[in-house]
Amino acid sequence: MINRGIPTTWPDSVLSATRGFRQGHLLQSPPLVYVATAANAVWELTRATGDVALEEEVFELDTLDRAPYGLITTQTCDINEAKPKHPWIHVAPVYHREEGDLAVMVAQQRVSYLVPLAPPTLDGLWVVDLRLEVPVEKGWLVGRQPIESYATEAEYEVLAQRLGAKRDRPALADSLVLGVYRPLTTWLEKRAGRDASGGVKEIRLRIGGTRLAPYAANLVFIKDVEWTKGETSVWDGWWDEAHAVAASHGIDLLSNEYQTFESMSARQYLDSIPINLSYLSG
Repeated sequence: MINRGIPTTWPDSVLSATRGFRQGHLLQSPPLVYVATAANAVWELTRATGDVALEEEVFELDTLDRAPYGLITTQTCDINEAKPKHPWIHVAPVYHREEGDLAVMVAQQRVSYLVPLAPPTLDGLWVVDLRLEVPVEKGWLVGRQPIESYATEAEYEVLAQRLGAKRDRPALADSLVLGVYRPLTTWLEKRAGRDASGGVKEIRLRIGGTRLAPYAANLVFIKDVEWTKGETSVWDGWWDEAHAVAASHGIDLLSNEYQTFESMSARQYLDSIPINLSYLSG
């Protein structure tokens, strides 16, 4: 059991070490350990080194093969907690990203599992890969120094949002992704370099039916101030292109709604789903 073997008190060295860390701090040369079955291998390391006769194996990357840094994904309060309820932290690999198309997409925060970092002491584009998190006992932090991922508190807040959104993004039917979301992303990409937003603060999705069995949908665009006719006409242009695509996927795409935070009721807000173009997936 998880609770078995956790002492009621911790060494002072551990308590002192944990107080120096926060969510988002970097650590040098973190471990990378995972469990797999070589007979059904997915990753190259499993295929190359696994024993197909075994039902499961524990794989650990050599020190030289590890990512140069790891990012602490655990919430700061759980790292610094003085009571021994959280003996582990979780660390995700961090590595340097070379220039290229993917690097551009990462910098624009368009890849849900790769988050760009801006360590003040490191040059170039660094990213944290959220597809893998390794549990590390807190005692491992003793003697290690935290490395800043960002220079400002605002950037750490964005990271926290990305970490939360990775798990909180809605699971929607493919018909919604193909019939509503994809036409929207395509339309926005075609308008790159032009102001398509019109000051939009949020885009929310209303669904007829259920998230996994929908028959109708529409988008709600929310601003801080009242909409002008020119601003709504921009987004109506998207609807003109998208409604036929949505219909081909079995979705009746209803007209756009244009709201402010004052005009939209709490019930309408809660009954809709936030659209985040970086995280939405089928």
